[in-house]
Amino acid sequence: MTRLQILETEASAAAAKGNLPKAENLCRLALEEDPGAVWAMTLLGKVALGIGQAQFARRYFAEAAALAPDSSATIANLAWVENQPVADPAPLLEEERYLLIKAWGQGFWSDVSHVIGQLLLAEITVRTPVVHWGANSRFGDGGDANLFPYFFEPIGEVDIDELVCSEWDYFPPKWNAENLHDNELNIWEGPYSRMSALYFLNRTERVAISDFYTGVSDLSPWIPPDHPLYGESVERLYRYLVKKYLRPSAAIRKEIDAFYDQRLAGLPYISVHVRGSDKVKEQSDLGDVNDLYFTVLDDYLRQDPECNIFLFTDDNRVLKRFVDHYGDKVIFTDCDRTDTDDGVHVAQKIDPRRLGVEVIIDAYLAARGLGFVGNGASNVSCMVVHLNDWRDGEYTLLAPSRHDHDPFLHNW
Repeated sequence: MTRLQILETEASAAAAKGNLPKAENLCRLALEEDPGAVWAMTLLGKVALGIGQAQFARRYFAEAAALAPDSSATIANLAWVENQPVADPAPLLEEERYLLIKAWGQGFWSDVSHVIGQLLLAEITVRTPVVHWGANSRFGDGGDANLFPYFFEPIGEVDIDELVCSEWDYFPPKWNAENLHDNELNIWEGPYSRMSALYFLNRTERVAISDFYTGVSDLSPWIPPDHPLYGESVERLYRYLVKKYLRPSAAIRKEIDAFYDQRLAGLPYISVHVRGSDKVKEQSDLGDVNDLYFTVLDDYLRQDPECNIFLFTDDNRVLKRFVDHYGDKVIFTDCDRTDTDDGVHVAQKIDPRRLGVEVIIDAYLAARGLGFVGNGASNVSCMVVHLNDWRDGEYTLLAPSRHDHDPFLHNW
């Protein structure tokens, strides 16, 4: 079977058992390889109907019919959807609606990227976002106090307690006024688990609760044509949302500025993020990727011999390798790193909150450089790309960006 045939088989199987996010993702992968894949365009139309997006269903069925004008099936799909009564515009709700964005309990910048994706959902669905990183965050002390303001300035003035009301309705139905503070509630398995943001696009409940990752790339195709963000690239959407909502807390900004003033101000430097430690367990070619940094940087330094390297990494072995190769050109912060293939967060003596602070400091210092080289398979590197208005050629990701596709989340 060809790759396109495999995608078609897997997408059809996912749709048949109700896994619409996976089916949609596979369809878009297929259309990237073959824009004329009629089956993928048709299945996208069916996915759109499944999540209550009739205007998108009409568009996809029309495109499928245009691609295959002699196909009775595509013509029938288009005729059927066009003959459906046009729904009246949804009434303007007088009451404010909310999107509660919980931590989903993964790596630091993965959780931040989750927040960014949900902020896009809030903008699309006209909901007030409320971010609450509770006990399931890997970067707290296990208590339910909201950790997000420890790291970033609060987003809005509403907190989780203001969303607890016995008279309000909640989506998904696993949530209610009594359990809103709960964590790890059917995130991966059980009723209403792995809830993609696609299922939130057409909901009218007073409070929607997101506890599972949806990236900006997953939502961008569903931005309505009349929305101000319609047609923007994934990169521009990330940068817009980061500028609007994401700002490190005052204490962390002070640390960022202090290191910059003491070590980097006035120096030309290129920023480099390299993963080591437990990343080798999920990225089989990590060694090859990490070797490639030296090829890229050696070429850069030949063109600009005065340039320095701001390196941030989770692995002391990586740090030693760079210092051995580039000497005192390498500048780095004093932060926790590991000497093994176990992640830094595994070390019990390390304050998890401090780990979060350190990775924020490194990322924002990196974003001030003349350029950036990172690993696209890492959320850390991907987020650095979004923290600055880099121009073409100013940043390089040595693996495809995981912010473009993340289909494994819906493999069930």
